[in-house]
Amino acid sequence: MESPNPPAFLALIDEGVLHRPIGGPRVLAGQLCYLLELCEHPRITVQIVPVAAGCAAGMMSAFALARLRDGSEVVSADSVLAGEVTGDHAAVVRLRQRYDTIRANAQPKDVTQQAIKDAIRTWAN
Repeated sequence: MESPNPPAFLALIDEGVLHRPIGGPRVLAGQLCYLLELCEHPRITVQIVPVAAGCAAGMMSAFALARLRDGSEVVSADSVLAGEVTGDHAAVVRLRQRYDTIRANAQPKDVTQQAIKDAIRTWAN
């Protein structure tokens, strides 16, 4: 991320990860501290999707959208059994629409950072 023209990175994270101590409380607190550190980087945006947002299409598995230097776009979608990477225009459009729907319900950066800090306090004790 320290190159002359680093990529922007936007992550939408389900609120449940703040409350699920996989690896134990200390491990989660450490992971959340690192996430909070990443939130401070000017090219990284992390937003929590609150549980109250319900379940929109696209929240059932992980996916990533990427715009390459030449302007083309690709998606990577994961399922329990496999992952797929494609530049198929229809797939890119479909996942971009799902991303936009999920992001519309996400918390702003400052609310997200406060939620992460609150979770750190909970799990660090």
